[in-house]
Amino acid sequence: MRKIILCLGILVMATASLNAGSDEQKSLENEKYKNILNQAEQLYSKEDMHKALDKMALEITEKLENKNPIFVCVLNGAIVPMGQLMTRLDFPLQIDYIHATRYGGKINGGDLKILAKPKSSFEDRVVVLVEDIIDTGKTLKSVIEYCYAQGAKEVLTASLVDKLGTRTEDGLEKVDFVGLEIPNKFIIGFGMDYEKYFRNLDGIYVMPENEIF
Repeated sequence: MRKIILCLGILVMATASLNAGSDEQKSLENEKYKNILNQAEQLYSKEDMHKALDKMALEITEKLENKNPIFVCVLNGAIVPMGQLMTRLDFPLQIDYIHATRYGGKINGGDLKILAKPKSSFEDRVVVLVEDIIDTGKTLKSVIEYCYAQGAKEVLTASLVDKLGTRTEDGLEKVDFVGLEIPNKFIIGFGMDYEKYFRNLDGIYVMPENEIF
């Protein structure tokens, strides 16, 4: 009995030690990301973001209000701009999503992998792919080709942000609907992340260079 009690005591102490270590690690991570945010430079404010979304909504409405389009959120980054954009459109439309990657944890892109497929039929439909940001445009170009392969009549692109000076020859040539243009800097906020943090920021910020990677 004493041995059982002793073992239980050791187990409780070990668990408490692990929990303390876990809490300490979480605290350090929290301070790290707070420090990054304190150093980050605001590029666009909350008001700027809403003006950009209003502009996009007006342009989209003028072109698509009679086309019965499907708006497809490109996960994960487009969740924030997609949600806010949709509330600005007051014509018939459907919503879906796609999760696609060409990287799979690697530095160099390979073949397109669809991690989550849209549930809607694209047959003879106008599809609008909604992104948070477009830089080289390689992955989005591959997603466009996928949509056409699924029978889409027309595929358009809408991106909250278009990063200047990053497009490649084998990437997307142009974006149909753009909210804002930004210089070639690492940005966070309004759907865009660093290490899966900062997507929730109600504005766009430039990451401090000393913190990147």
